[in-house]
Amino acid sequence: RRVFRHPAGIFFTRGIARRETNEVSSLSVEECEGGSFLVSTFEIGEDELPVFYEREEEFHIVEAPVEELDGSDAGAGLLCLSSTDAAYLATHGRDKFASLYGSHG
Repeated sequence: RRVFRHPAGIFFTRGIARRETNEVSSLSVEECEGGSFLVSTFEIGEDELPVFYEREEEFHIVEAPVEELDGSDAGAGLLCLSSTDAAYLATHGRDKFASLYGSHG
C-alpha cells in the first residue's frame, strides 16, 4: 500500500518542504498482504542506476513483480519502499544524515 511516511533530504535542500504545515513526506510503499495499487512504469538504463539509487537514497529499493491491467505478467521492476533512520545511517553514515536532516529537527 502507498504511504506518506518519511522526509526526503532533497525536499529541504530544494525548498519543497513546508515545515509550518508538516508537508515534508515522500510517497513510498510498504508491504501489505493482499495489497495492490496502480502505477506507471518507466525504463531506466543500467548505466543510469547509480544516479537513480543516489537520488532515491532514503528508500529501501526492492525488485517487485509487475502485472498488466489485464493481470498478465509484465516482469519485474524496482519499487521504493519506506525505510528507517537506522537503515539510512547504516548505509550512508551519521555525517551524511546530519548534513541532510540535522538542521531540520
